[in-house]
Amino acid sequence: MQHTNVEDNTNAQFVIIQVGYKEKDRQLKVFTEKIAI
Repeated sequence: MQHTNVEDNTNAQFVIIQVGYKEKDRQLKVFTEKIAI
């Protein structure tokens, strides 16, 4: 049971990291577009 909890926590952290990168990527694109214009 403990092992599953550790895996769940790792998966949750991984998802949070992925979402964070997507958000940064989106902001970076917006930032780049503003400079281009």
